[in-house]
Amino acid sequence: TVDSDRTVADVIGKVLDHAEIGGRKVRPLRPWSDPDLPLLRIVARGEFVTNGFRSRDVAQHLGDPLPTNPDERRKFMAKLSRRLRLLRAHGVIAKIEGTHRYRVTKAGRTLLTATLAALDASITKLKQCA
Repeated sequence: TVDSDRTVADVIGKVLDHAEIGGRKVRPLRPWSDPDLPLLRIVARGEFVTNGFRSRDVAQHLGDPLPTNPDERRKFMAKLSRRLRLLRAHGVIAKIEGTHRYRVTKAGRTLLTATLAALDASITKLKQCA
């Protein structure tokens, strides 16, 4: 968990704009809906805190079984790589040098905590905070 006095709007505001990675522009992150929310929930899992995660680890938690056909599997993993690149562009995750692993950044941990806490809070609880 993360403690911060910043508002949820302040934390999430940066990812709601286009970002750039490797000279290429990527779309804004949509932390409230598909397809970004399930991916954010997966990378926020506690089991990935110590050693990070691989794209294969994320693929296993997406819910659908991995395709057995090599062509379909390659397309599936390519799509997942693009989604991970989106998270990298927005600073949610970072590549661990010399490995095929990613880790959640400090800014990413704050974003994940704010997003998931806001989504999981009841309206009554949110009104008490105001």
